[in-house]
Amino acid sequence: MTAGETLAELHRRGVALEPNGDRLKYRAPQGALTPELRKAMAEHKAAIISTLRRLGDGRAPPLGRPPQTEQELRRLIDHLADSEAFSRWLEWAMTFTDPAEA
Repeated sequence: MTAGETLAELHRRGVALEPNGDRLKYRAPQGALTPELRKAMAEHKAAIISTLRRLGDGRAPPLGRPPQTEQELRRLIDHLADSEAFSRWLEWAMTFTDPAEA
């Protein structure tokens, strides 16, 4: 699992992340952090912290759904400035089906 995939999975599971110096603070719903996800967080901690700092307010962008506010849109735009992150997001966006359209 890459750093971007780890960040997306953490966001999908409702895990709130916050960089704190060289540490990564988080709040997670019970059962959200599996041993595999914890291992991926530890493995990619530096990249996750760097990404969160680059996003300005330290919060992750909405990666598994369309942005709902201007602030979420700004986070997503900042995140997608990275070409690798943009490729992953574009792949998701091309296969996304809006439940309202179903």
